[in-house]
Amino acid sequence: MNVLLAEADVPYRIVKEMSEVNKQMSEYDVAIVVGANDTVNPASLEPSTKIYGMPVIEVWKAKRVIVLKRSLAPGYAAIDNPLFFLDNTRMLFGNAKDTTAAIFASLSQIFNAGAAGETPHLAGGAATFSYLTDLGLLQGYRAVLEAFAAFPRLSKASITAAGEFDSNNRIESSVEERLTPGRVDAARVLVLGAGVAGLQAISTAHGLQAQVFAYDVRSATREEVESCGGTFLSVEVVSETFIHVLLFLRNLPQYQEEEGEVEGGYAREMGEAHERAQKKMLSRVVPNVDVIICTAAIHGKPSPKLISNDMLAGMRPGSVVIDLATEFGDRRSGWGGNVEGSPTDGETQVHGVTVMGRSHIETHM
Repeated sequence: MNVLLAEADVPYRIVKEMSEVNKQMSEYDVAIVVGANDTVNPASLEPSTKIYGMPVIEVWKAKRVIVLKRSLAPGYAAIDNPLFFLDNTRMLFGNAKDTTAAIFASLSQIFNAGAAGETPHLAGGAATFSYLTDLGLLQGYRAVLEAFAAFPRLSKASITAAGEFDSNNRIESSVEERLTPGRVDAARVLVLGAGVAGLQAISTAHGLQAQVFAYDVRSATREEVESCGGTFLSVEVVSETFIHVLLFLRNLPQYQEEEGEVEGGYAREMGEAHERAQKKMLSRVVPNVDVIICTAAIHGKPSPKLISNDMLAGMRPGSVVIDLATEFGDRRSGWGGNVEGSPTDGETQVHGVTVMGRSHIETHM
């Protein structure tokens, strides 16, 4: 290190030890990371990761973080870095040696705008419009396309010789209702997680005229879900909402909803009581939908465990589940992502249900 500093003509007295920097990190307005990965990875604080206990620079505690990298590829430890997805992080991509002028131009633009990476939020602070937002939009869009490519039915309600199935769950026809076996109802889509990818999935499925429902622990996402054409489900109100729309569910559990949002608009881990009620609710909802898009994530934590094998067993054969949360799945416990047993990047059949794991589905575009 001393040799490198000497070659760069950097006085050693201005270089601080890691322990010195970490004590003051929360006081810094901005931290600039050039190329580093494992040494700035907050996963080192998680006992479940293989880099637990490794000394790191806690740059994520700064008010803003600028990260310059060539790609989002993992470091030498092969551990994904949650720092790159935090709300106060702004990603810049390129070679620092060759693009110094571009770096300073980007930094100047960021600070002239008043904040690094803090461009307008979606209502409720669910996501920022940035490079990562663009990825989320592609992920949600592609997930719906792949789901309906594998689903053996049309997404919208079909017009048949017997009549048309309309949005009010009735057949309009000149013949008797007993002569309507050919009608095809609109596909029912459940989106888990209402971040950028989830909201895009809702919007895309709604555009395909499917019936779309969404669940998120953050109550602030209700307005966003509804504005995209979905019906928002929560542990507290799912009974009246879902029964009203699908007509056949009964006696769903009632629960006083726990707030699932933390500063920055992201989801947090919920208490055991909420998780039990959530599991009970999903076990009643999942068998009555045709397509599930899973996008739920908690920054710095393994993906939430939402869809179990028992739930998949209750779905109709031919149903499709897309799990976008496999990148941070708890594989030690047998969970690919939000879905039990889903492959990281692949496809499998579980009780006649097609389960697709996609860690970077945007690369398929």
